[in-house]
Amino acid sequence: MATDKQWLGSTSYPWGGLRLGGTSPSIQYQGSKANKDMIVMIDNTSDANGNGIRIGGGGLVIVGGGESASTLQSNLGYTGGSEATVIGSDGAIYFYPG
Repeated sequence: MATDKQWLGSTSYPWGGLRLGGTSPSIQYQGSKANKDMIVMIDNTSDANGNGIRIGGGGLVIVGGGESASTLQSNLGYTGGSEATVIGSDGAIYFYPG
């Protein structure tokens, strides 16, 4: 079993790596200014209905279907430090409650 300290990364790749184990394993990215958790798993200690997930690295988050994510970034002129969340799609966007 992995421990909180286990890190699967490489200095050959700028993306950072994976931190496995513990209650908050994560995917990290090493940017030019900071090393940030991008996706963090959140342990549900209350019941067996599933665990949580946090997505975000302290700056811009773009979620897009098709090619919309890269198109939105260039068309809107956002930088990595922009603290905005953009949701887009080449097609429809659906939200389904319950």
